[in-house]
This record gives sequence, C-alpha cells and structure tokens, in this order.
Amino acid sequence: MLNFKITNFHCDACVTLAKKTLEKISGVTSLEISPDGDVKIEAEREITADEIKQSLEKIDQKAKF
Repeated sequence: MLNFKITNFHCDACVTLAKKTLEKISGVTSLEISPDGDVKIEAEREITADEIKQSLEKIDQKAKF
C-alpha cells in the first residue's frame, strides 16, 4: 500500500478529479482519497512517486510523500 497526501485540494470536485486520474495508473487495484487529501493506493505492481506526481501534475495537483 502506498500512502501520501495531495496538498492543494479546494473542493469535492478536486477529490473526484484526482481519483479518476489516479485510477488510470496501470496496476491500481484500490484507491481511497479523503476530503483533506490523504490518499491510500493498493496496486498489483510497484507504483513510483514519480508516476503519481506526473499524473497529478496533469490536473494541477501536487503530492507530498
């Protein structure tokens, strides 16, 4: 399991957009995002911090590990 925080959420739409974006990463099997930005990802392969950061940058979000 990989845990990190998304640091610049503004609203529920940010949560939804981040969830849809992170679910597109190959290998993600389970994903939880709290309204305050705490993220838990389970995957069938190792997902790197760089993969997550690159995905979130596309939607103008930032991850803190």
